[in-house]
Amino acid sequence: MHFLTADESRGARTIACPWTAVKVRFERGASIAKSKLVIEGIMILAGRTLVVDLPERWRVYDAEGKKAVKPSKGRKFVVTVETLDPYHAIAEVG
Repeated sequence: MHFLTADESRGARTIACPWTAVKVRFERGASIAKSKLVIEGIMILAGRTLVVDLPERWRVYDAEGKKAVKPSKGRKFVVTVETLDPYHAIAEVG
């Protein structure tokens, strides 16, 4: 199962070449506001991986799960769509 809803997963696109990404662990809370995507490490996504824009309502947290991490100015996060909870990959794109 994936933490994104079917509507949030629409518009998935395939990346053409390998990308650097972070592996994240999804921690389900009582609500979306209490759920977290916690960084676990660095990885490489293979070309042909499906990704979708990460909706702004989802928060990415540092490895300790304490501080929210935001994309750099003018950039956004994308998340893999063919992964299963609790592990996913997130990359920053411009």
